[in-house]
Amino acid sequence: MSTTPATRTFAPSAEVYEQHLVRLLFQPWAEELLKVATPRPGDRVLDVACGTGAVARTAATRVGPAGAVSGLDVNPQMLDVAARACAGTHPPITWVCGGADTMPLPDDAFDVTYCQQGVQFFPDRLAGLSEMRRVTTPDGQVALSIWRGFDHHPVMPAFDDALAAYVDQDEVGDSSAPFSLGDLDEVRSLLDAAAFHEVEIRQMSQPVRYDSAAQMLAAVGGAFAPLAEAVADLDADSKESLLADLATALTPWTVDGAVTFDMQTSVVLARP
Repeated sequence: MSTTPATRTFAPSAEVYEQHLVRLLFQPWAEELLKVATPRPGDRVLDVACGTGAVARTAATRVGPAGAVSGLDVNPQMLDVAARACAGTHPPITWVCGGADTMPLPDDAFDVTYCQQGVQFFPDRLAGLSEMRRVTTPDGQVALSIWRGFDHHPVMPAFDDALAAYVDQDEVGDSSAPFSLGDLDEVRSLLDAAAFHEVEIRQMSQPVRYDSAAQMLAAVGGAFAPLAEAVADLDADSKESLLADLATALTPWTVDGAVTFDMQTSVVLARP
């Protein structure tokens, strides 16, 4: 059984997630994921750990009126925001509340199953991948995107170092959690154990742009709710000093105030 350590906390605020992380990160990456694994008109698509539905809404534009799209997430607040953000999408998206390791979905129900940046957060990674195989048709496809390891991120180590003087990072969550499945040998081992075949892993890179260090802090704080609360509890002088220190730490990636850097992800394609 492959599990994520209990210390890896990731508690996103759904509204901030949609406002900052989807717009800046997950929607552009959803477009790229669907270029690699493009659903056909009429396909039945599942977006696992869908968050506010970036992949689901993108897939809906590809499958057409004869297709069907579902999004599954364990967080009902995410699904509430997803339903609002995707209102009017055609075909309408079906939202399902449930965990990846025990999906309340039938066998062989989907032609393409996606999971964008979710596998690393599954409480039981092997169970979640096995469930994705179960709900996908035998001739279907599973497509995953998984951030490369923390050491591949150009900015987060410097970002964390600047935060350390102001917040207790043991209390606010582990910002390396999104990058905790960067070992490709581990990814392949999990897919083998889940009985996938024809596994292909591609490395992709895409630029990310935050308008300022403050916007990056808001986005990361939105992903790690305890961090947002800890920053909110700082007095005005400390907040000002924190933003100044973050701006200094991010200077190598800053042009005209905007923080820009490349993020790397592994895109995994596999057959059930």
